[in-house]
Amino acid sequence: MIAAFLTSFLIYKNRSNEIYINSIDNSIEELNKSIGDEGSIVDMKPVVVNILETYLEHYNDELPEFKSLEEKYKYYARLYPSIYPNPDGMLDGSAIKLKYQNIYLDISSSLTNASISAGTNIAYAGVILDSDVIGGNGRLLYIFDSKFRFGSTEGNFLGTDYQFTEDDIDVDPTAARGEFIINGKNARVLDIYLGKFKDLIETFSNQSIDDYSEAVQNMDVFVTAFIEYDLSILQADHTFFAIVEGVSLLAVLLILVISYILIARFVIVNNIVELTSSTKEFTNKLKDGEEVNVSNPNIKSKDEI
Repeated sequence: MIAAFLTSFLIYKNRSNEIYINSIDNSIEELNKSIGDEGSIVDMKPVVVNILETYLEHYNDELPEFKSLEEKYKYYARLYPSIYPNPDGMLDGSAIKLKYQNIYLDISSSLTNASISAGTNIAYAGVILDSDVIGGNGRLLYIFDSKFRFGSTEGNFLGTDYQFTEDDIDVDPTAARGEFIINGKNARVLDIYLGKFKDLIETFSNQSIDDYSEAVQNMDVFVTAFIEYDLSILQADHTFFAIVEGVSLLAVLLILVISYILIARFVIVNNIVELTSSTKEFTNKLKDGEEVNVSNPNIKSKDEI
């Protein structure tokens, strides 16, 4: 029974994990359909170039010490004015800004839908800058986030970056994608190729390409979308299944024990009691000198008793 419990629990656990991972993969496919189409890629290019330009210009700057999320928001809002609303609340109705914001919200909404479909809370996208461009182990520049909304400080701030560590897997932008560990969490990824950085700058920027190193110029720009997941969220489901299965098996065991006791009582014990009673009656009559009439006990089990 213990073996049955362990076997069924492991089968259920592996199956539920597989279903969960499949939901993540399906969300990646849906995300690819929504933001990987030609129209979305064309829209993303000027937004990504604008953010990359600003980031490459300031990534060596020392960040101020933020005393609140509001201060952090205002810092990045001033750094990336083409996307963020004016941090001081003044309206900026320029056509280019509104266009960029609409593109940002469309992509972020697609990420939100993907994260909901996958049953997770976090999905985001950014550009991975490898060590040839930035140095160190490479970085991920956050661009789109499912939790970030204008006027809100949830999610990853647009333009912030994450520096990769040795614990992160598959941080090479030329490597085959599949499994990432980033920020200590597992993630499925989707790569969307935008083109060479030098081509994007020449098309969408007034900045001179000569202002950038050869490594930066030849950088392949991918927008990589991440859907984070955590198998530990299934722990409650696994625990519930184990409790239900354990209670069920205990109930079955209890029924079997009671059944065994009843069967033993009526099939074995009663016959022994009948035999013992008849034997006692017989010996008592012999002892008391009474006339003895021998009769077989009422035993019908047809066994050794």
